[in-house]
Amino acid sequence: DSLDVDEHIITSFIERAMTSNATGVEVVFSDLLSLQNNPLLIDKIFQTILKRLIKVRELNPEEKIADMITYLSAHKPEYYHEKLNTLLEDTLNSEEEKGFYQNLKTTSLVVRSSLLIAGDVIEKFMQKNIVTSDAYVEDRLKRMVSAFGVASVDLLQLLCRILVNIYKQELEKEESDETITRRIISFLTMFDGLSVAISLVTLGSEATVESITNAIKEMALNNSFKKIITDVLTVFNEGSYEDLVKAFQGRILPENVEFEMMKKKYITSLSKVGSIPLELFAERIGLSVDRAEKMIYDMILQEEIPARIELVSGRLYIVQDIDEAEVITEESTEEITGVKKEALEKTDEEVEQLDQKEVTETLEEHPEQIGTEKILEKEFACTQCQKSFKTERGLKMHISRVHKK
Repeated sequence: DSLDVDEHIITSFIERAMTSNATGVEVVFSDLLSLQNNPLLIDKIFQTILKRLIKVRELNPEEKIADMITYLSAHKPEYYHEKLNTLLEDTLNSEEEKGFYQNLKTTSLVVRSSLLIAGDVIEKFMQKNIVTSDAYVEDRLKRMVSAFGVASVDLLQLLCRILVNIYKQELEKEESDETITRRIISFLTMFDGLSVAISLVTLGSEATVESITNAIKEMALNNSFKKIITDVLTVFNEGSYEDLVKAFQGRILPENVEFEMMKKKYITSLSKVGSIPLELFAERIGLSVDRAEKMIYDMILQEEIPARIELVSGRLYIVQDIDEAEVITEESTEEITGVKKEALEKTDEEVEQLDQKEVTETLEEHPEQIGTEKILEKEFACTQCQKSFKTERGLKMHISRVHKK
């Protein structure tokens, strides 16, 4: 009757059940049933069995083979590109339905185990076969996509990205093939609305998103699929970060979606700030320095902002290329740029007041601004006389007048 029954006792019963003959299993079940006479132990028995079930899954021979495929394909990807493509083709062209399902099971396991190389192979395979005029081949292709989609969440998201990407490429052609775009929409509707919406947010251009959403709206689909896609896209484009979290209805917001939302939210603000310390920018938007740096580099690579990241006096700065005023260092005080001629006639205080006014107007126009008013608080100090300035331009004016020689 004690509730302090060690978990290993229950586990030992289950171990015996898995290794015993039929008679032994009956004995073990009898023991477990006797333990269940105490209602307070039922939950503990059930939880132990579930833990054991997970353990069995981890030790599944198929999973071990999958791990081997993952390891080998990572070390010789070009070989596995060829083999995976052959496996996909053999599955699609299986002569008998029984053979198709056997091949499908194997292919699904291999694809799931080699996601690092599977993306390119599956995309080329889809591009080649999605134009088929054979209704039976099209049906098999659709069943393959469906089976892969339920195999794992990672594979499902990969398939969504592939289909959206193929659709996007087709739209960019002078004459897009309506057969391809129509079939891709049909394939996408086999997945859940949230996965499709995530792919559109992270991959789709405006033209792609508009085309796919319009096509989905015209189809006779269940309202939940359409509503989820519409809600997520609407909130992403027009709402706040908090609104986007609500649209996911308790589900964890994927990192890539959060990343795109943060970029979209701060890209305009960042372009108006000028050159600021990376750590200060990260603090203002509530990200770690590493994630903020990743976001900035991504925007630079995508040519979304004309900027660069530089190391100045041991500190990382986001330097705007469109902002003529460069960050001042002890080594570069002789080269003062970005000081307009009319500004030379103004005092340091007048220049700072002008900059403060511009920042205030920017904040009023863009309330989502990144706390730039705090960035200006004695952030710039002269390295030669230690005088502090609220703006970079004020510092440059001071150096050009007092320390130019």
